Amino acid sequence: MLKKIIWLVALLPLNVIAVEVSGLYQAEIEVADQGQEERSRAIVDGFKQVVVKVTGSRSAAANSSVRSAAAGSGRYVQQYRYQLKSIESGAGTPEEKTFIQMSFDRIAVNQLLRNAGLPVWGSQRPQTLAWVGVESNGQRRLLRPESDQQLISQLQQQAFNRGISIMLPLMDLEDQSALTVSDLWGSFDTPVQRASERYSPDLIAIIKLRVVSNGNISSNWSLIGADENRRWDHQGSRLMDVTREGINDIADALALRFAPAGGNQSEMVTMQVENINSFAELARVQKMLTNSAAVDDFELRSARQDKVIFAMTLRGGLDAFAQAMTITGVLAKAQPSIFDRPDALASSSMSSSALSSGTNTGNPAGVTGQNLSNEMSVTEQDIQLFYRLL
Repeated sequence: MLKKIIWLVALLPLNVIAVEVSGLYQAEIEVADQGQEERSRAIVDGFKQVVVKVTGSRSAAANSSVRSAAAGSGRYVQQYRYQLKSIESGAGTPEEKTFIQMSFDRIAVNQLLRNAGLPVWGSQRPQTLAWVGVESNGQRRLLRPESDQQLISQLQQQAFNRGISIMLPLMDLEDQSALTVSDLWGSFDTPVQRASERYSPDLIAIIKLRVVSNGNISSNWSLIGADENRRWDHQGSRLMDVTREGINDIADALALRFAPAGGNQSEMVTMQVENINSFAELARVQKMLTNSAAVDDFELRSARQDKVIFAMTLRGGLDAFAQAMTITGVLAKAQPSIFDRPDALASSSMSSSALSSGTNTGNPAGVTGQNLSNEMSVTEQDIQLFYRLL
């Protein structure tokens, strides 16, 4: 269902914490050669990878509708190309491998997932800052961007494969003075959180990698945040295997908390947003609603003084919408006043058609100026949600 909007603006709010994750409908799969048989196999694997990224759930690829679609997933491919990349071998040395990179049809994939009752997690996703420590030959140190390119590449690749945003600290003098090796390896969360303040992340990951005597890698992963404190341990013979499992755990935790619920059930609600005093501020809210995976459809119904009212169709219910709002940095919950009643709102009316009849490329038809304090007509019996613009 297409979302109704008045117009689009290129301006992103400066206080948005969540980031726009790109590549959700792209996949990269290793192939033995560029023949048709290998390409067909890789397209199926790539399609499943995209399903996992878009839904946030590793189990989504096992859904019966997804499995049926995967057999003919070539029809979802928009384009593909081959690329040679240097990859860590079993012996730990770089080895040149061939990969096929594919782009899938976003609209078709989303429709399939929704028909299957699976969630569609939008591209606005939380930002995770990862502090990384490495222990080898009895020596412990923090990650060095200039010399740990293989590790950085593995973390970035696995984050891409799961559709999450992992940010690494600059490790400049400010970071080095704010966090010591003993702070990281001692699992002291307070100094890590303090050192992370300059980056304003949604969550913080602490990753500790240790090369043991037989050459295997032992790792400890922690995810901390306002309501999050999880830890995992992984071992493996290859760095790519260990990073894959650790990133999978982080992605699963993020999806459990931030991804919308699946299913075809939708809920119609009315939301009032206050503290809107210009078209630019209104457009900021509309852009956020347009990009939210928890919102199927919305329509601007009315505007009065600094308050606007939206009618929305939510996917996943009120809880999913409230959770989605926590990472946007655009809206915060507000308390309704005694004037926020249908009879009070009806005292001043402005034709909603004047606001909703504009195109998505210019100002709304029939509306001029920057003041939204005009007459409106409100037919909603109740307003379920009250928010304010930050």
